[in-house]
Amino acid sequence: MAVLDTSSPTAVILDLMLPDGDGIQILERIRHDQIHTKVAVTTASSDSTKLDRVRALQPDSMMFKPIDLPQLLRAL
Repeated sequence: MAVLDTSSPTAVILDLMLPDGDGIQILERIRHDQIHTKVAVTTASSDSTKLDRVRALQPDSMMFKPIDLPQLLRAL
């Protein structure tokens, strides 16, 4: 999340299950800090509770793996 402290990226491709953190926490921080960036969430999760939390944070797009590259490019 250090990049969010030093810059405001135009777009973020955010996986929910990161090796060093939780993608939902990052999305919560982006929304809480009102960082103006497009967020495309990617996931292979089928956990409805987790997916409902993500939807409540209103990402610009939400894609399930495997990712369709043209869809990702349109989202950003």
